[in-house]
Amino acid sequence: MLEGIQAFWHNQRMVVLFSQGVYTVTTAASGVDQAGQAVVVDVTAYAFDVDDAGIAIAMIETELLNEPILPDGAGGLRRPKQVTAVTVGPGPLAVSPFLFKREASGASTKLPINSIHEIQVIASLTSAPVSTTLNVYVLNTSLSAAIALAKSDVQVMFIVPDPFGPPGQMTTPDKVTATSAKPVSSVVDPWKQIILKS
Repeated sequence: MLEGIQAFWHNQRMVVLFSQGVYTVTTAASGVDQAGQAVVVDVTAYAFDVDDAGIAIAMIETELLNEPILPDGAGGLRRPKQVTAVTVGPGPLAVSPFLFKREASGASTKLPINSIHEIQVIASLTSAPVSTTLNVYVLNTSLSAAIALAKSDVQVMFIVPDPFGPPGQMTTPDKVTATSAKPVSSVVDPWKQIILKS
């Protein structure tokens, strides 16, 4: 894996998704059902673009108050009356309906992830024996679409050493080949990876 690669959110082209880390917050959400009986459920949520555990806790506790996560006793769900963080720590980017991004304004945006595909590609030049192997993580799409998206986006990235330029200069590949593809449940150190969304 190339060191120092920023993670990217694919939207027309690429924009930075992560500037800071991801926190995993486990919580106890509590309230009452339709019969007035106390209900408590454990919910794990993720906060990203957050540089402080306290901010992550506050954000997740606030956001989960708006989510229908408590059984209402009649087959439905209702919002909790209280959400309390139980544990918090650095975590991966994971498949979850409860993933929230902190915006520059301090507000948060819900960005659920229902699938992650890990695509390994080889980016190479036809004019010289130069290549780079890297993993690309594609969110919320099918396997075949993930492969196509990974190949097309890597095609325009300056990730291959340019043998005809000065030392350290990178260029775009002439060819991108997918060598493996698989679904995964999470991405470790996502700010170091290439992450795309259809």
